Amino acid sequence: MLGPYFYTVLSRKEILTRPMFYDFYEDEYTHVLEDQYMLGDALLVAQPLLRDMFIITVYLPPEAGGFYEFFGGEYFGADLGNVSLSVVVESDWLVFMREGKIVPLQNANNTYTLAIGLTLSTDEMRASGTLFFNTATLEMSANSSTLILSKLNEVREDALCSSDNDEIPTVVSEARIYGLSQPFFEVSSFEPVDLCNTITDELEISYFS
Repeated sequence: MLGPYFYTVLSRKEILTRPMFYDFYEDEYTHVLEDQYMLGDALLVAQPLLRDMFIITVYLPPEAGGFYEFFGGEYFGADLGNVSLSVVVESDWLVFMREGKIVPLQNANNTYTLAIGLTLSTDEMRASGTLFFNTATLEMSANSSTLILSKLNEVREDALCSSDNDEIPTVVSEARIYGLSQPFFEVSSFEPVDLCNTITDELEISYFS
């Protein structure tokens, strides 16, 4: 599911799993956190570390602006700081997506869903992200109504599009949009976009046309 995001982070020569202070060093509270961490710069992970632990406290750095609970879509604003949340079983892990980010996900049918966390701490309601292939980088930006895919010329020239490939997706089929409705995300299914067969360098997609 998160493979394309992990690959993109590592292709930027960044650390994938990192302590909270790596991204929020100016926030001294993050220096002592041991039971939560970042995956890249977009995802925060927290999980119970003790038996029979069904309430977990997560610190959401105000510098990030705000976070969405990844599997449900509930928004937690920057002014909350520590948030206590219930977990169903001891093995549960909580994932939050930082607002303003776009995270590429791989579906079971070998297509992409783009998780779009619109910024709610400001009036802009925007998000951006990248998706790395062999040598090309797809740039993605979004607002409350539109998704824009850029550098498509670069993607078409990538070796991925000229080889027999049945493992790495090249088709974007839907968007999971956080911030349009609360407390859940909305899914927008549109005409699938084959990144290897576009004819322009930039493509604008309306969520709900």
